[in-house]
Amino acid sequence: MPLVKISMRDTNPAANRDAKKKLLDILHDALVEVFKIPDFDRSQRLEIYAPDDFELPSNKTPDAMLIEITAFPGRTTDTKKTLYRSIVDRIHAGFGIPSNDITIVIYEPGLECWGIRGGQIAAEVDMGFNLKV
Repeated sequence: MPLVKISMRDTNPAANRDAKKKLLDILHDALVEVFKIPDFDRSQRLEIYAPDDFELPSNKTPDAMLIEITAFPGRTTDTKKTLYRSIVDRIHAGFGIPSNDITIVIYEPGLECWGIRGGQIAAEVDMGFNLKV
């Protein structure tokens, strides 16, 4: 049940109306393939800012984006590396955004920090998929 947040400027080629769905699909497809989440498990949001509201380091282009993924813990370092590479390669292929302009952060709060399915603690819920990939 990853929660995905994508932040970028409104000048980014992925921020236009027709491209947003494509970007969300790219992220979701990578998570399904690499993290082995169920296909129906989509929880993503785009945060699009005016350039004055999204400051970037001087070594980034205006197309830079920040992708934050909050996920249940359990994936290996190799799996995370594979996910990072998959996302960056897909975004670069889909939008021409330089790979150095894509930053990905994974947050992994413990299962006791998730209240899901009617207020149950995630540590006591059968997720229906393997977290150890």
